Amino acid sequence: MEAIAPASVIILGGTGSVSQAIQDSLEADANVVRIGGTNRYETSANVAMELYPSGVDTVYIASGENGAFADSLSGGALAGSEGAPVLLTRGDRVEDSTQAALDYLGAENVVVLGGKSSVEPAVYDAVGATDRLSGDNRYLTAVAITQAYDAEQPKTFLASGNAWPDALAGAGLAGYEGVPMLLTNTASVPDSVMGELDRLSPAGVTILGGTAVVSQEVEDALNVALPAWAE
Repeated sequence: MEAIAPASVIILGGTGSVSQAIQDSLEADANVVRIGGTNRYETSANVAMELYPSGVDTVYIASGENGAFADSLSGGALAGSEGAPVLLTRGDRVEDSTQAALDYLGAENVVVLGGKSSVEPAVYDAVGATDRLSGDNRYLTAVAITQAYDAEQPKTFLASGNAWPDALAGAGLAGYEGVPMLLTNTASVPDSVMGELDRLSPAGVTILGGTAVVSQEVEDALNVALPAWAE
């Protein structure tokens, strides 16, 4: 693939995800580069090998299975803050494309995101993992991931743990800004997440998504707690 110009629009995924018609419309105003694959695992591998150099310090591995998307969201924010790639894997086996990306990246640290029900121990061993960040559910896994951040954060992002689009888009911004992202239920913030917010002591919390995915009650509860965190 040709070198990607700074002003390029990068499409992630094949034409089954983002159609050729959309690519054609974008090409009227920008240089467009598509990085795709035959499936999500090959796409993530190709993204990693195209955009990251060989010899990175750390690579993160998360499940790409339907229903197990949540672990990659907070993990994506952490990876972005570190300039590290995220690869997707099947829960019970490693795709050849994933292994090829691991071989190319040659990372000293391979960190699995999520528990054993998402990424089985056999996969952990097969990828040569050095650590696992996980909890008993997606909210506790997000807390385990954000433990990598120091307290007194300038900002923390909060997104629904039940629907992926808002958190997926927000993870890129959180990574760029170097701040953590936690997950919440729609109607209330889990106690574990409130406890982690208290530890992080953010100066502000940015909720991603409308009240249909993160309710007004959640926003109100955060506004009550925020002054204490900012002290």
